[in-house]
Amino acid sequence: MNCLFKDSGIDDFLKDASNFRGSCDGVFFPENHDDVVSIITEANELKSKITVAGNGTGLTGGRVPLSGKVISLSKLNSLLEIDKVNMTVTASAGIILKDLQEFCESNGFFFAPDPTETLCQAGAVVATNASGAKSYKYGATRNSVQELDVVLPCGDTLTIKRGEIFANGNVMQFNSASGKKYLFPLLDIQMPNVKNSAGYYSKPGMDLIDLFIGQEGTLGIITKCKFTIHPVPETLFSCLAFFDDVADSLSFIEYFKSEENTSLSPRALEFFDGNALRFLSEDYPLCAGDYASGVWFDEECTNAGFDKLTDEYISVLNKFNCHDDNIIPAFDSKTHLLIKEFRHAISYKINEFVASKGLRKLGTDTAVPSEYFTSFYFSCQNGAEKSGLNHVSYGHFGDSHLHLNFIPENDSQFELGKSLYREICKLAVEMRGTVSAEHGIGKTKTDYLEIMYGEQGMKEFAKLKKVLDPNLILNFGNIVPEKFFTI
Repeated sequence: MNCLFKDSGIDDFLKDASNFRGSCDGVFFPENHDDVVSIITEANELKSKITVAGNGTGLTGGRVPLSGKVISLSKLNSLLEIDKVNMTVTASAGIILKDLQEFCESNGFFFAPDPTETLCQAGAVVATNASGAKSYKYGATRNSVQELDVVLPCGDTLTIKRGEIFANGNVMQFNSASGKKYLFPLLDIQMPNVKNSAGYYSKPGMDLIDLFIGQEGTLGIITKCKFTIHPVPETLFSCLAFFDDVADSLSFIEYFKSEENTSLSPRALEFFDGNALRFLSEDYPLCAGDYASGVWFDEECTNAGFDKLTDEYISVLNKFNCHDDNIIPAFDSKTHLLIKEFRHAISYKINEFVASKGLRKLGTDTAVPSEYFTSFYFSCQNGAEKSGLNHVSYGHFGDSHLHLNFIPENDSQFELGKSLYREICKLAVEMRGTVSAEHGIGKTKTDYLEIMYGEQGMKEFAKLKKVLDPNLILNFGNIVPEKFFTI
């Protein structure tokens, strides 16, 4: 097992894609599950801080250490097994998502979670409950997780299979592999009924496995995952459509959630405002034009049903004032790939631009109940327009999930954007939504989590962490900042 020490090439582990930065004394590279157990056992005995590092693609500082040492799971990448009968794939936690996706596809299946950044690791996808475009049909990663191997903060281990261990009402009880008994009350919080990746999962009668999905490495280190997979469809209808009025594009998206829609079943419904289209137009001329907004969507279908499906979608688009000249269906693999690249480009291009200014990304990750979303969207847009800051909006609007990104040019603009970000989070909470639908909380969004759950809720999170991590060694600072362990 290798280890890098301070001043010996550890800089890449002191930041993530948001440009949040930290410090540590060294980086471990365990090569298997037992190596992880050994590192954690010693750290717990010494009460030394350990931060689990994914591949640096996160946007909340979750993998960035504040002190102590880092565990990189990059060498836990040896296992990829597929069970075609039961339609599952098993992967080591350090497997890169792109490799996992390609492995599944080479065997005739696909992995539904589809985060924009495919260089993330499988374990990190689980630890943050990531989602992506296909979440409109398939939900977030939680819906795909069937089994996890976890190293607890004391160095003990746990294999959790979905459907085996449930809370008894509001009390959770389980035994680790060594026989150690854990018994604790669930959190006294009310989770929002929206796509959500903010804080620990807690519901009466919940499955134990759900506690370790979205816990951001604070309750245990995931070393192996088993996921549900799906057969690759015969073909896909994929389309990019442009609108002259934002209201029409929002109504088009809402149509698919209404009783009026009886036959169409898109797996993705993605929105881009005019600013986002203009931001991308230099690299993607297909979106050049004075459009108010664009929507990308796709649906699984058969070859025999492709033409009929195409006609149905075009008819609905026309109904919402999207003219034929503004519709780009992917009738060939080249166009399909171009649209896919376009959909993924907006996030990383904003990251690159903001990082070039030496600033951190300011991109909201809010979701609200569908009935409030149109009002929420226009309120956020109006506030951004009044601020005078450059901004773009896009997101998984099928899930009522908005990414409004401020694009500051300097520190003063960054501070203004940060205050507006906070107001957007407050509004999302007022509308019974979440401050983080897919990116988690990490270290940079703990203030927003407090807006969502209040001081008492944060104390509940701290209490739960202390049950499983009494020495507070693991990913300290993620989800719950230090002050809530002392008040």
